[in-house]
Amino acid sequence: METPFLNKNAWINIIVGILLGIGIYFNEWLQNLVYPVITTAHELGHTFAGWLLAYPSIPYFDFRQGTGVTVHEPRNFLIFICIYVIFTALGWYYRHHLFILIILLVSVISYPWIAFNELSQTIILVMGHGTELALTGLMWYLALTRTSGWQVFYAMLGSFIMVYDLSFAYKLMYDNTYQMIYAYQGHGDFSQLAEMYSEGKVSTVANIFFWCCWLPPLASFIISNYRR
Repeated sequence: METPFLNKNAWINIIVGILLGIGIYFNEWLQNLVYPVITTAHELGHTFAGWLLAYPSIPYFDFRQGTGVTVHEPRNFLIFICIYVIFTALGWYYRHHLFILIILLVSVISYPWIAFNELSQTIILVMGHGTELALTGLMWYLALTRTSGWQVFYAMLGSFIMVYDLSFAYKLMYDNTYQMIYAYQGHGDFSQLAEMYSEGKVSTVANIFFWCCWLPPLASFIISNYRR
């Protein structure tokens, strides 16, 4: 059934965008043009998580090599204090909204426990690829809720990131050569998470990520329908 957002032309735009995204993935030259979007999202995810947990963080990018790295400085308690100032300001602003106040209270209580144990490092590591998934979800949502030709662009970018991440996870699960190269680098997010939680088995972490890659389009479809 057609809706004001997903009419026949909208579906055509989305399908064209998906095909373009898949085509870009299989063209090395075009892939190198679009891949910096993934690198940027990845490193900004690490950076945002670092600052949120009171670690001053600075991202660096090398788009010629298609890589990036985020440097985390030692914890700065001034940032920790600023975060609680923000909590206080939000509490005052939403003082008449009981539900939001409960969420803020839970956040205030749980924040130190999260920030001062191993879970903080896990969050920082997860937020790299996690931000890629968030960006994918945003692109799918925009593709599903816009009515212009921009739908092609959003669907293209969303499908490209999704296919790239699925391929990355699949190779870490089943390609022994790729696994060896990734393990040799030593500092990959999945390598560190594997050392922390799966006895060094990167394939286990990659398997979880593979299935998480399907969540953004599903969540976007549900949210876009709820919005309508």
